[in-house]
Amino acid sequence: MQEKIEKVCATVSERITPKEKVRTKIDALAKKLEKRKLLVSTSNDDLPALAFYQSLDFQIYEVKPNVIAEKHGEVLKGISGLPIRDELRLQKILR
Repeated sequence: MQEKIEKVCATVSERITPKEKVRTKIDALAKKLEKRKLLVSTSNDDLPALAFYQSLDFQIYEVKPNVIAEKHGEVLKGISGLPIRDELRLQKILR
């Protein structure tokens, strides 16, 4: 049986929203949607997002090499001038 997937798009900035408030919102949304697992993705250059998600107990489960570069037809410059190429996928298993 295939689980129904809900897509939720969000931009998270720790400067705007404290981490514990985000954690509470994420957990409440997952409970409301009756999900056992949450998935997020970010680009390889977005180290602040990667650190933020990991601080909320997300773990990297997949790296999609060059998927962003292929989508845009070129390698763009991202945060701190890092090349944006890869998509990093993270998951949080809920209890």
